[in-house]
Amino acid sequence: MKRNPLFVALSNPKGGMEKSTFTVLLASYFHCLNGYNVLVVNCDYPQHSISAMRDKEVGNIEKNVHLRCMLCGQFDRTCKKVYPVLAGVPGKELETTLPLTGGCDHSLF
Repeated sequence: MKRNPLFVALSNPKGGMEKSTFTVLLASYFHCLNGYNVLVVNCDYPQHSISAMRDKEVGNIEKNVHLRCMLCGQFDRTCKKVYPVLAGVPGKELETTLPLTGGCDHSLF
């Protein structure tokens, strides 16, 4: 039975409300602990905090052999890769997301 993807939008006009932090925690909870395929669309324009954090993580993993080994071990244990993080534009979230929802259970904005 094919399920329709769940779209979750976290927003607040005030800065510093931990929206990005909560989005990453919620995505990780769905993905790592519950086994869902998750997509994160980072609409935090112009900072794109989540995308910047992911880029930094990738850079650290590329530079550190120990981190690469740990990540490969996690992939082997869980049979899951990391969830994708896309930089989006406010107001165009669905245009960014809909082409990719075929393999996603949850999309977070």
